[in-house]
Amino acid sequence: MSGHSNEKRAVATQTPSGRTDVRDHGAVGDGVTLETAAFQSAVDAVAAAGGGTVTVPPGRYLLGGLVLASDIHLRIEAGAVVVASPSYDDFRTHEAVTPAEESWHALLYAREATRVTITGPGRIEGSGYAYAVGEVDENGYRAPADRRPRMILLEDCTDVRVAGLTIVDAPMWTVHLAGCRRAALTDLVLDASMTLPNTDGIDIDGSSDVRVIGCSITGADDAVCLKTTRKRAYAAPTERVVISGCTLESRSCALKIGTETHLPVRDVVATGLVIGPTNRAIGIVSRDGGGIHDVVVSDVVLRTTIGTPAYWGRAEPIHLSALPRVPGREPGVIHDVRIAGVRGECAGPVHLHAWRRGAVRDVTLSDVRLRQTVAGGPWDGLQGELDLRPPVNPDAPEGMGRDNAYQVSEDGIYGVSRVPGGMPGLYATGVEGLELRDVVVTRPDPLPQGWHPDVIVTE
Repeated sequence: MSGHSNEKRAVATQTPSGRTDVRDHGAVGDGVTLETAAFQSAVDAVAAAGGGTVTVPPGRYLLGGLVLASDIHLRIEAGAVVVASPSYDDFRTHEAVTPAEESWHALLYAREATRVTITGPGRIEGSGYAYAVGEVDENGYRAPADRRPRMILLEDCTDVRVAGLTIVDAPMWTVHLAGCRRAALTDLVLDASMTLPNTDGIDIDGSSDVRVIGCSITGADDAVCLKTTRKRAYAAPTERVVISGCTLESRSCALKIGTETHLPVRDVVATGLVIGPTNRAIGIVSRDGGGIHDVVVSDVVLRTTIGTPAYWGRAEPIHLSALPRVPGREPGVIHDVRIAGVRGECAGPVHLHAWRRGAVRDVTLSDVRLRQTVAGGPWDGLQGELDLRPPVNPDAPEGMGRDNAYQVSEDGIYGVSRVPGGMPGLYATGVEGLELRDVVVTRPDPLPQGWHPDVIVTE
């Protein structure tokens, strides 16, 4: 039983075919009444009429899980605020095929639908802190509740558009495309807490022909993440993805491919990005059996900083790594990657790591100008560390998610160590076919104690 007032019974009135207002189905917009049934009635009425627009007018609407359908345009008007219920039970109107951590439900959900559209200029508030447990620990980690809703989850949908929305305070992944085709995510403002884990901005998972254009994303976890998760259905490569004209800020990785790579991620272009501050700017991370290849990242301005140790990254402007997550299971190869036209400031090195020689190969870095800086702040002692999370966790060798994301032993955090010989400007180990064209890393003079005397170190 939820702690808010009883849900108002939905009462449908005669509306023009193909368009309706949620108030005509019983929504009141007082921010207290749970309005899921009223919203669902509006969606179902428009779907029965062959599709059209469901309008959310100004007001505050407390909502649980809303199931969308083909040919539905959910328009959240200016002045309208959809507030996610603080009770997870209010989202059990559906069950997703694709889990994320222990999340099987979402605020806005569709499965096997076509021509699904969700637009602003209104706002969604995720009630994120209702799904946090306790306070931030000494490593900057705040434990989440076991079950948290995603904000938007679309599974096996075609011709998707999400545009012009502001989504704040998500408790879990904000926008998750799982097994979708032909999707456009444009002009979104996604602003999550800097203390809540797993609050990714956009997750493109087993999806193809996706465009992410003109978005502003801020949060503790990855801003934009391309992956292929392990799922019961809708398994497919992530491919033919364009990311352009976005600003990204993260305590983890701003632009990330991986770590979940159960099938390939390929044919990706990311360009015109402003990144930072962030723990890691560009990350391409293979941990499972699918390879990552044919990736171009260009025209990036970035700033990396040393953040809290709980979150992945040690201020690397560019990080590529391939190593096993599970003992005896080889990760896919990272190959044919080009990163060009990068400018910015970093408190860590470019880091390229292959667990065996050739697991990362044919990588070109060109026209890169970086200023390596001395870290300041409470976590400056972490400068010069290598962060290869997620590693194999000996306590949970089949683990996914938080099982090996943040595990602390007597020797420290699994997957984190010091750079041998001190921090250089670029550190590469096991990489075949690495080509550096006009790569310049400017470092402090004199070098701080403990920094490697060489700018570029390859092994």
